[in-house]
Order: sequence, then structure tokens, then C-alpha cells
Amino acid sequence: MSEFDGLMAIDNVLEQDQKHRQAFLYLLDRQQERKDHLFSIEVRMGVTRSFITSASLAWTAQQVRYATQLPMFKEYVDPDTSKVKIDRETAAMVQQREPNWTRQYPMTLYLAKRKRHKFPPLLLVATQSWVDDPKSDSWDSAGRALKDSINAQSLDSNGIYVDLSFSVDNLLYAIDGQHRLMAIKGLAELVNEGKLYARDRDNKQTKLSVSAEQIVDDSNGNISRAELQAVLSERIGIEIIPAVMKGESRQDALRRIRSIFVHVNMNAQPLTSGELAVLDEDDGFAVVARTIAFSHPLLIDRVELKKGNLAPSSDNFTTLESLVSIAENYLGQMEGYQGWKPDTKTQMAMRPEEESIDLGHKKLVEYFDSLAKLPTHVRVIQQGNDYVKAARENEHNLLFRPMAQMALAEAFGTLVTDRQRKIENMIQVLSAKEAEGMLNYENPKTPWYVVVFDPNKKTMERKASAQKLVSRLFIHLLGGGTSDDAAYRELKAEFGKARIVDKDSGKAIDLNGNSVPIDQVELPTPWV
Repeated sequence: MSEFDGLMAIDNVLEQDQKHRQAFLYLLDRQQERKDHLFSIEVRMGVTRSFITSASLAWTAQQVRYATQLPMFKEYVDPDTSKVKIDRETAAMVQQREPNWTRQYPMTLYLAKRKRHKFPPLLLVATQSWVDDPKSDSWDSAGRALKDSINAQSLDSNGIYVDLSFSVDNLLYAIDGQHRLMAIKGLAELVNEGKLYARDRDNKQTKLSVSAEQIVDDSNGNISRAELQAVLSERIGIEIIPAVMKGESRQDALRRIRSIFVHVNMNAQPLTSGELAVLDEDDGFAVVARTIAFSHPLLIDRVELKKGNLAPSSDNFTTLESLVSIAENYLGQMEGYQGWKPDTKTQMAMRPEEESIDLGHKKLVEYFDSLAKLPTHVRVIQQGNDYVKAARENEHNLLFRPMAQMALAEAFGTLVTDRQRKIENMIQVLSAKEAEGMLNYENPKTPWYVVVFDPNKKTMERKASAQKLVSRLFIHLLGGGTSDDAAYRELKAEFGKARIVDKDSGKAIDLNGNSVPIDQVELPTPWV
């Protein structure tokens, strides 16, 4: 064969491949145009055959139902409440939990208002009417299924690519992703009917509602009605398993479905609050806190990323969850950052503009740069994690406790914003008081004794009310006192009550270390 003939042969092969590709695309397009047909890929794990595909949100909202509506589970559902009856036999099945309808409203608004929305795939069960008819000719004489409860036709010789067809007789139920399905149905209601009402846990409509027009108007031009409508055309991943497989008895099938149900929920490991902060790209406070955690000299390799609290033996300076609160407590009081807080209706944060995030990051860096000038914090940077542990366990320094770190950030935010105090001046005062031992929470003559440390149980107080009181005390001490008479009396009474060590006698510890009636406990003298 000449070189020319060889090139011609290659051209023929390439041309043939192109024709095959075009023919395949033509057939695939025709397949996708068929109503109520889904192109899928078959997978097998264990004894279960399933099909992976995708469908539009509009189709999903219309075609998919909730697991508790599955006819195979009818005998387990209380007809009066539509809830699964709990007994020994159904305990495993109910691992999936009853749907919580309060989640529909915020999750629907997440789809409608946030352009970077994303849901994981749904796991569905496909059933047909004959499954619940013991007399159907789809069961053999031994009560075993003669076919799967899904119409699946192979499109290739290996049976990998499959055409799934759905008629009136075919029903789909979500056994994993019921709240995602709830949100999708809520979106269809919002778009098609123009309004969505929030619901309580039992699916009763509340007065809270939102309209499609409100969402468009509140978006400041970021969302149009056409874009909101287009969300229903987006596609979500779906895995479908037949309720009954060929050769199974109805009891075998029910047992298999229940087993899958439980395993899906047992193996779903919820993220910790710290892990959520690591991954959260929408909460502005989480974004800046995460950046600080991995970049500031005071914090690098000294932040607990998973847990919300520090173990007694921990050599970490703080937790990522606490850092998020520190960012919110400090920045959240300043002009321009109130919008970073989640919408009270959706309880979901919307990512701020990058310019705003950069400015918030800069302000938080300035705050931690100032803290890093405290003598003990200088030693942290110089000596490392061993000193962190010593400052907490041996020196009992209040500022090495996450609760106090959050309280201090809130106090500084208030003093900088409302009282125009300079951070540098407050750090100088704190440094002097730290040197005097006034941040030692085990010393009865400091304001923190009993308030944050229980001398009887030798444990730290973690209640939000204690954190709030510590913040107000810092404001009092670093802000020149409490000038408003009513506010002074209220703080004095709260401080006295917090210093009670003997609940039987009602006696409290004053700042001289004496046991006195709570009304004799005076507020500490301001430090400035």
C-alpha cells in the first residue's frame, strides 16, 4: 500500500467515526425528547440494581413523592397523622426521621435566592400498582416477582445504558433527600403560584410567606422573574432503585428497602460546626474567620477546627467556631456589616461582596494585631503552643478561654463603635491589668471569679448569659464605667447574683473575697 493509499484509509476511518458519532448523537437526542423517559446508567451494588440519571426540578416536583407515602409502608403509617407508627418492627425504618416541614421555607429560598445553590442527588424508589396487589399476574405462585417494578430497557449489548420509562402506573418516592424534595416542591409552588407559605413541623401553613415578586424586588437586580422561572429547568442528580426486584417476595423487597433506608442514614456523618465553618463560602464572618485562622501569627496551628469547645489539655488558643463568633461580635456592630448576618426569614447567609469581605478581613486583622501586643499573647507567638496550655491551666488567664475571647470581641466592638474608644488604649489597659493578675479567673478579687469559674465544681461556665455578662463587665471596666443609673443597678444586681457560691444561704463573694449578701456585692471600679 502506497503512502497515499494509507492516508486515504485513515481518512475513511475518521470519516466513518464521525458518521457514527453523529448517528449516536441523533439517536440520543431522539431518546431525550421522549416524554417521561430518562436516559440512565445501570449500577449494581450487593443485590440491588439501580439506575443513575438526572431530571429537571420541575419534573421532580411533579413526579416524586415522600417516603411515608410509599404504598409498601402503608401498614406502618398512622392514617390520622400520616406519620410512621413507632414500634419494635418499624424502629429501624424510622431512622430516616419524619420530614420537618419548617425546613421547606428556608431551603426553597436557598434555591430561589442564591445563584450558587447545589443539592446532592436524591435516592428514589420506583414502584408500580401490581406491587401492592397480591393477586397480580406479576407474582408467581410462590409469591415472587416475575419482573422489576420499573420499566428499564437496555440500549446497548452490555446493559449499561438504559431507557427508563414512566407512565401513570409508575410512582417514585424519595427515601433519601426528603427535605431536598420538599424544597424543590416549594420552589415549584413559589414559581407557579407566585407565593410560598412557611409551614410548622406538622405541615400546617403559617402566616409567614414570600412572593416571587418580593424575591425579585429584594435582589436589587440580581434575580429576574425569568431567572427564577429558569431554576425549575435545572437538573438534579437521581438514583432510582426498584421497590421490588425480580425473584423477590414482597417481604424480601420491603426488608431490602428498609435496610437501604437505614444504611443511608447511619453512614451519613453530619459535619461539625467547625467543619461547617471551614467549608462555608457564604457566611462573611466564617470567610474572614477562616482566613485569619490560617494566616495570623497568633492563631496559625493554634485553632481547633472541628470542636466548638477546647479540651482541658488542649494547647490550642481557640476554636474556629469561636473565631466565627468573634468576627461577628466585633464586626457585626460596625456600619456596613449588619448585612452580613443571615436573613431572619431564611436563616441562611448570603455571601457579601468581595470588597466588603476584604475590608472586614482587614479590620479583623487589625483587631488580632492589637491583641497580639498583650504580653501573654507575645509569649504565645514566641514560645508556641506549650505556653498556651500553661497560660490556661497555670495562670488561669481569662483571655485564653474561647468564651471570654468572644465576650471581649463584643465589648471591643461596642466600645469602638458606640464610645469611640481606641483599641490601642484599651490594649494598654488590659496589658497593665493582666500584669497585676486581674485576668486570673480563680482569684476571688477579680471580677471573673464565680462569674466564669465555679470554685466548688472547678469547672468553667459556658452559658450564653455568662458570656454576655463578661462582655458587659469589659465594657464597664474599659469604657469608664456605667453612667446610666438604671443600667448600673441592673448590672450590679446581675453581677451580685453571678457571684453566689452558696445557693442555700444566698451568700456571694465580693471583690475582697468575703462572703456577703448579694446586694452588698459592688461592681468593680472601672479601669479607665
